[in-house]
Amino acid sequence: MSKKILFLFVFSVASIFIVKHVLVVDDNQSKLDEIKTSRVDSVNVEGYGTSKWGMSISELNEIEKGSLVIISESDPSLKFAKFTKVEKEVIGIYSLNVVYNFDLERNKLIQIYFPAEGVGSKLNLYEYIKGRLTLQYGEPDTDKPLNRSEFADGWWGMASSAWRLGNTVIKMDYLHVSDGKVTDGKFILMYLDSSYYFDN
Repeated sequence: MSKKILFLFVFSVASIFIVKHVLVVDDNQSKLDEIKTSRVDSVNVEGYGTSKWGMSISELNEIEKGSLVIISESDPSLKFAKFTKVEKEVIGIYSLNVVYNFDLERNKLIQIYFPAEGVGSKLNLYEYIKGRLTLQYGEPDTDKPLNRSEFADGWWGMASSAWRLGNTVIKMDYLHVSDGKVTDGKFILMYLDSSYYFDN
């Protein structure tokens, strides 16, 4: 197997890992069983910023002063729609896009995530936001450090952290792939309505 084919294979497999964590999750993933619940009673997060779980599209759009823009509307056979804001969300020293996912059948907000488009080092971003969340909420309930798997002229690895905070699960994933010439990192930060994913 050539170096190029090996790189593309590893990158494809690892990319699927990241994509599977963005909203359309299978039943087993949606339960997030690996996340402990030690802080459920002591810390309760109801959403992110001014957005709260269960808000309708119109309610959130009103709070955001009409700045929501639809970026994808699901096929009628599915039940999700994604909206973003014109302005980016500032998290410390970073400015990230914010995407709101709604369950269209119930017209309720169930997930918020932050793609890291245009950010230089995704690993630096991952470590920075992990540090901020740890200062705010304590150590993650689950924490999988970056693991490196070496192959010809490069390496790939994944890291993830998650906090269960009452009505909210905060989850971060990082993916690194390098073949010595091309380096690609992928990062996703998600806030999930735990009542939707655990009790739905």
